[in-house]
Formats: sequence, structure tokens, C-alpha cells
Amino acid sequence: MKNYFFLLSVNHGATYIFNTSHWSAIKESLKFYRAYTLKGKLQKSILTYFLFVIGKFFPFICKSKDAIKIYLKENINQDVDFNLDENSSVLISPTRDKVIVNHHTQYFHKFAFGKSFIKVQNESAIYKLLQNSKEFQVASVMDLKIDEQLSACHFKLLNPPVNTGHKLLEIDNLPEILVEFFNSTPHKKTVTLVDYIEDLLKRFHSLNMEPINSLTSYLVKIQKEYDTETMPLGLVHRDFKPWNILLRDSVLIFDFEEAIIAGPPLEDILNYYIDPIIRYQSAIQVYNMLYYKEKVTEYTSYLKLLNVTMTFEVLLVTYVLERIIYWTKEDELDTVMHYKNLLNHILLNTKPSEKIYFCSSFK
Repeated sequence: MKNYFFLLSVNHGATYIFNTSHWSAIKESLKFYRAYTLKGKLQKSILTYFLFVIGKFFPFICKSKDAIKIYLKENINQDVDFNLDENSSVLISPTRDKVIVNHHTQYFHKFAFGKSFIKVQNESAIYKLLQNSKEFQVASVMDLKIDEQLSACHFKLLNPPVNTGHKLLEIDNLPEILVEFFNSTPHKKTVTLVDYIEDLLKRFHSLNMEPINSLTSYLVKIQKEYDTETMPLGLVHRDFKPWNILLRDSVLIFDFEEAIIAGPPLEDILNYYIDPIIRYQSAIQVYNMLYYKEKVTEYTSYLKLLNVTMTFEVLLVTYVLERIIYWTKEDELDTVMHYKNLLNHILLNTKPSEKIYFCSSFK
């Protein structure tokens, strides 16, 4: 049996099992590796040629399909048939409770156990919910199997075909896409801003975190200013970032493990811009980016489509606080620190009584 599976463990704990049998198999294997920065693209290019050399001249350091099956069984601690074949590659999550098998050019097969079970079960439900989307695309879920007793599930994902053969170069209708996504929730809900903020503060204080200067006073002023203001709750991806989309005929969105059906407006569009850079840029740089004219125009369009009349700063503050709560629960304290720095900078530079110019069009 030929040896052409190459294992690579990376710093954050994930393991890639690349297929080095031929050039196209390597390219397919690297679909797990999403590179956006110049450095990332250079590293991906180097890795591509490295794998080609390994497969061509040093196959003895690779593993066979049977050896990979044994490796998976030992490392995942589950007696599962991952349906590996000669045209597949594998990604194992850092927590070892999630496995994605890429059956090249056919489908992705996702397995989840233990702690990842609930998230992946949630994801399968979101995929089914979004099958009739117009502004964007989602994959089709096939062969879904859920064993709640064993806390295990798996399903296949089949991406929709590309009709034109041309990829989008960029997203030019992000507000429309995310508003349709937001409105896809099965049950329409609204909440008063006062109640939403009270719940947010309650969740924040329950974590016994250090107080954030001026936060409580700022939110109290917001509650008074928007005493009777209501806002819709809808479907929120909560991990909407460039590496969870593909540009095709229309935008293909995937990875709905964190999605909730009753989340606040604007969260996904803010996450799209903030989360990828929050760990690498200063709070001032992130803050300035958020106020680029084209960004403010997108927030305006998004809120107008939802008939939300409050200023985007209110939702920016609540979004950042939501991220602080989320990353604290995930024990990602370095990320929490970056979001706290951003929140402090926002609070220093934004006064509740100031109305942003674009909101006058709603009056």
C-alpha cells in the first residue's frame, strides 16, 4: 500500500493530514489552509512545494491509509470509520473532538464528539434553515446522523456548483447579505434596548471580571436616552470572517457552529472587520478602521434595511462587550485584553448624547 499521507501539527494544536499523491491532491488538501495576509500566502506557497517534494522524492516519511486510520482511532479515541480513501485529506481540531475529511472535489465529511457535539449539531440545523437563500449560498447537508446518547454526530457537506465559472472578486453587497442572513431566523423577536443591556451587564458581572472604566455609566446613559427603543433579534453567525466564506457566483457562507437565532443586529458585520485584526493591531488602529467612510456607509445601510434607528456606536459597544464575554468563557485571555483595550478607546471617544450624522435620515 502506498504511503502519501503527511501529518503536520501546528502551533494552535490542530493536525493536518495532507495527501501528497499528486499536485492536484496537494492543492485540494490545502483547502483547509486559508491564507489572507502576504505572509500567510507565502507560507502556503512554500508548504505546497514542500509537500510536492515530499510526495515525489521522500514518500517513505509519509503514512499509508491504514496507518492514518490507526492514528485517527488512537488520537480521537473513537471507534469511527472516517471513510478515508486515496482521494482524501483530513483536519483534526486542536481539542481532538472534531474531524473534517475532505473527499476531494466531492464533499466534506464533518464528525464531532463530546464538547464539539452541540456546536456541530447546531451547525447542521442552520444549514438546513438556509437552503433557500438569495443573496448568498450555503452547502447542502447530506447523511446527517445524530446520536445524542453518545454525544456524537456527523454529516456530509456538498457545496453548490459554480454556474458561471467566474469568482466574485470582492463582496459588494455585505449589508444585504447579512440582513438576509439575520432575517432567516424562524421566529421573529424584538427586545427593548434597556432589557438587552441589563442582560448583557448581568452576564458580564457573572464572570467576576475587573470593572471596565466608564462602561456602566455609559450604558446607563444609553438606557435613559433610548428608554423605549426596541431592536430586532435575528440569526447571527458569530464567527463571520473572511475564512468562513468563499467568493463564487455569490458568497458561499459556512461554519455555523457559533450561530444563534436570537442575536443583536450589526454583530456579524462588525465581527467581519474587527475579529481578524484585533490581536495584531492597536486599539487606535482598529478604532480608526471602523470609522472609514465606506464602513460607516455599510453600517448605515444595514441598520436602515432593518429599520433600526439607534446609532451604530451603541451596537458597537454592546458587540465588543459580547466579544469580551465570549472570549472570557473560551479562556482566551489575550484576546479579551485586546477587546478591552478597544472598548476603553471607544468609551473615551464616544459620548452617548452625540448622534452620528447618518442617523438623521431615519427621523
